[in-house]
Amino acid sequence: PRVLKIKSKKNLLDEALGYIYYYNNVREHSSLNYQTPYQHLKKQLPDVDSSIRFVIPIMLDKVSVQIGNWSGYNVLAQHHFLIILQSDPIYFISS
Repeated sequence: PRVLKIKSKKNLLDEALGYIYYYNNVREHSSLNYQTPYQHLKKQLPDVDSSIRFVIPIMLDKVSVQIGNWSGYNVLAQHHFLIILQSDPIYFISS
């Protein structure tokens, strides 16, 4: 398997970048009428910047601990977040 060839963080991020690009820009999705996610997005938002096609992967190991002073992934789910994208708020609410 290809995953066994990953020997470093850089290798992992390079593989992730390639897969994310493939998944969003090359692979047609039957649920999107055999369009790529980027093609579907472009129809919904014609003015979207084409650089959105290149999503840079990040390591989440440290991100989860940098957003709060709690520990453990099970605890993170208990917190509410408000993320503002442009002018529209998106709420992540735990149950």
